[in-house]
Amino acid sequence: MVKLLSIISIFLLFFTGITASISGFMLMYDPTGKPLRMNVSLLAGSPFDSFFIPGIILFLFLGFASIIVAFFVINDHSYSTRLIFNQGLVVIGWIIVQIIMIKYFHFLQLIYLMIGIALIYTGYLGLPKKNIRKPAEHI
Repeated sequence: MVKLLSIISIFLLFFTGITASISGFMLMYDPTGKPLRMNVSLLAGSPFDSFFIPGIILFLFLGFASIIVAFFVINDHSYSTRLIFNQGLVVIGWIIVQIIMIKYFHFLQLIYLMIGIALIYTGYLGLPKKNIRKPAEHI
């Protein structure tokens, strides 16, 4: 079961990492969003004038971080399940903030929202369970 959770997590982390890194880089390279078929008018209600800063955030926190977490999972690091769980929170947080800021919903956001939920779930299942001890009985 743990091996299957690791494989699922690694796949989701690499998928998110690679796609977010590419998208983030494209937004930094061309902050108008045209290569991704986005218009700067989407940012009208946000604090951003271009996609450059969102591109940096996407590249670092979703792209690069997801790939780093995947390598922690591959190397079976003791904190890997916590990192998977936390990266799922980051993915969900990114999508929620994105929807709130741009006031627009796209099908891809649903896919990444589901990936974030899956990461949280696989991370949670892999977390060590605390031993529940009975209180000491007094004589």
